[in-house]
Amino acid sequence: MGSAAPAAPRIAVVRLDNLGDHVLGAGLLTALRAMYPQSRIVQVVPTGLADLYTRCPSINHLIVLPAKDHYLQQMDRFAPLLSELQSAEKFDIVINPRFAEDYYLAGPICRALTAPGGRIVGFLQEAAPYTGYDPNGFYTELIRAPADLHASRYAGAVALYLGGTHAAEPAIWFTREDVADVCERYAIDTEPYVVVGCGASFPYKLPPLDLFEHLIERLTGTWSRRVLLVGTQADHPVAARILQGFPGARIVSTLGELRLYQLGALLSGAQLYVGPDAGPMHMAAAAGIPVVELNWVPEGYPRTSRGAGTAGWCWSPWTQRGITIGPDPTVFSHRAGTPDFARQPISGIPTATLDAALTNLLRSDTAAL
Repeated sequence: MGSAAPAAPRIAVVRLDNLGDHVLGAGLLTALRAMYPQSRIVQVVPTGLADLYTRCPSINHLIVLPAKDHYLQQMDRFAPLLSELQSAEKFDIVINPRFAEDYYLAGPICRALTAPGGRIVGFLQEAAPYTGYDPNGFYTELIRAPADLHASRYAGAVALYLGGTHAAEPAIWFTREDVADVCERYAIDTEPYVVVGCGASFPYKLPPLDLFEHLIERLTGTWSRRVLLVGTQADHPVAARILQGFPGARIVSTLGELRLYQLGALLSGAQLYVGPDAGPMHMAAAAGIPVVELNWVPEGYPRTSRGAGTAGWCWSPWTQRGITIGPDPTVFSHRAGTPDFARQPISGIPTATLDAALTNLLRSDTAAL
């Protein structure tokens, strides 16, 4: 347990990693607001993710920093960034809730934001991601946690360490007006629809195009569902292939058109989400809809949320209405040993297994309507 803090400490939460990490750890903000109802709570985020917090009622302000590539690829930019933070608002408690390796240099950023005598709280790091960089040296308090928890459980570990008793579950935020906006824009309030995620952070996490085509054929043909495609501008090749392969089908691309709170609103009304391990998948689970994850590792992959092999259950959708489908273990083992593994899409996901997952979740969801 950490030392006592002011009754209404100024708090900064520094989260510089990816969309999925933010969604899985978002419950920390809810817990902090319950613990410190009078505190000023500020979320520090990389550019591109501020929209996720626009509707969050638990924070007072956002500080938006450049993405890591801005300062990691040109380190001469990092010193001015730290100088700017050192001359800005200061906080009594600064928290880095990332439990995995600090590839984002969050340690010195946390220190720059901390008031004299303030607390800097983070997880104990067992490995340094960069030569000469000691991530543990920037914190006044280090939390020990096992490396095999589900990624969504570390937010609760931080809250518990700080003395909280409230739940810290994954969360997204949007308004009724956001729902009305996406319903009108895409005319989705008259019939059931399924959302399909077209992107992933790395090529090896992305399903092959023929699996996407099989999925769309089942959704639009067998299940007669309208399909909305989601992703970023970088995912357009996948969306274009889908749209070309199904002319006239009821498929709409939203790629690059939605703010993150609008994406949350869109997901909240869907009958199902299907896609790879990526941020929108975790948003769908947090929105409370059924999820089919097209995972890049097979069932039984080692449970670890740290190190080079982070994948599998630790990063699965956090929901009781989710099904994860992975490749055949033999196919994956062979693929993982090839030199072009990182550049190739997933192979070996059985279409029959995907069909069974669709039947399970679409049929049960239809019965509940």
